[in-house]
Amino acid sequence: MNLIVDSNEGPRGTYAEAYSSAEVTEHELKKCIEITIQEDKQPIVIFGANWCPDCIIFAGTIEINSVKKFTDKNFNIMYIDVGRYDKNMNLIEYFDIPPAEGIPRVLVFNLNREIINNSTTTEWRTARDR
Repeated sequence: MNLIVDSNEGPRGTYAEAYSSAEVTEHELKKCIEITIQEDKQPIVIFGANWCPDCIIFAGTIEINSVKKFTDKNFNIMYIDVGRYDKNMNLIEYFDIPPAEGIPRVLVFNLNREIINNSTTTEWRTARDR
């Protein structure tokens, strides 16, 4: 899978509301992963918050037309709000990932429900530098 973004293409508008303030249960998270796999797509779970500049930049990048087309075809993304590290943190721990601060935390799953980027879930914490 290759994705090429035109140099003239960039995020449009604001994406400060990608993260709902809702509490997410383990059941809802597992259901989202299961439905995504049934659709033959890879699940991606992004933990973040609307106050975080890196989260906003990352969400905006995903909305770039060519990126969005690619992700919509191959992935299903679930955004989970962590508030000020006081909400939904148990879901990070559910995947045996230390609940360290720093967001966005991106988890990419294969079709066997395994996290394929377990050692690099924190790489996008500096999305604005990319």
